Amino acid sequence: MLAACFALTVPTSLLFGWDGPKGPPSAPPAIPPIIINPYTYQTPSPAIDPPVPPMGPPIAPPPGPRQRL
Repeated sequence: MLAACFALTVPTSLLFGWDGPKGPPSAPPAIPPIIINPYTYQTPSPAIDPPVPPMGPPIAPPPGPRQRL
């Protein structure tokens, strides 16, 4: 008997999905919010320490011919 009373108090729109015409959906905001997160900023490495060490000493040009006096 209790279930029959409960079924009578529920609106038919919830039982059958008959809500009728609805308005247009709301539009999203024109400009999205800008969220600044200090933890996503990456600090650049210092310029004096290259990330890859050099291969060896710099290559010097060949010496010129020896001159005698």
